[in-house]
Amino acid sequence: MKKLRKRSIVAIRELEFRYANGEYSLRIPELTIAEGEKLFLYGPSGSGKSTLLSLIAGILIPQHGTINVLDRDLKTMSSRERDRFRGEHLSIIFQEFNLLPFLSVRDNVRLPLDLFPSRMGPATKISQTPDAHIVAKSDDAKGVLCDLMLQRLGLSDIAHRKASDISRGQAQRAAAARALIGRPNLILADEPTSSLDTDATESFLATLFKQMQQSRAALIFVSHDRSLKKRFDRAVDLTSLISSQTRNV
Repeated sequence: MKKLRKRSIVAIRELEFRYANGEYSLRIPELTIAEGEKLFLYGPSGSGKSTLLSLIAGILIPQHGTINVLDRDLKTMSSRERDRFRGEHLSIIFQEFNLLPFLSVRDNVRLPLDLFPSRMGPATKISQTPDAHIVAKSDDAKGVLCDLMLQRLGLSDIAHRKASDISRGQAQRAAAARALIGRPNLILADEPTSSLDTDATESFLATLFKQMQQSRAALIFVSHDRSLKKRFDRAVDLTSLISSQTRNV
């Protein structure tokens, strides 16, 4: 039987980007990421990893070529449309996690649902979600969904603690919970393990992958640590894709 081809979540063609000062350029002839794929993107500092994530997120726009995310050409959208599209369909895990320090852990995790209520849809309507019926019947669906995510990641005991008062390991799990809530189509992780030791890195990846099993989300995980690539479906060296040398990120 012929194997069904997975839908492309990201499709890049003939990408060319240059900052206004002209000191940095990035050219990628082609790159495709499939639905549910865990892609490890590596390369030395200055190779353009973070810039590429910003382009895929629609934060930056290329001068030439196309970046299609969920079959939408980011270049044809207005800035406001890209912001909304990013909020509704993408999640980003930053190197420093970027939790709001004055909010509780629970409110940080819930934030994507409050800002973009449409993210509740996938969480309550997809039949593969074990707790969908619980969430759908609740008067506070956002709160229930948030509490379930906190429980899965072992954060229930610190749910009401301010983000400024938790450990780095707890902040790491909270950032993962915030990224996973609402079942985004694409998760972009920008070196979230760069300042962690080996055990903490393994724990983070195990938690992230376990929670992604119920979702068809694609993951692009950026790192300069090549030892991690065996954990992913596919590993890509950015320097093998680019057509010109880059100097800064």
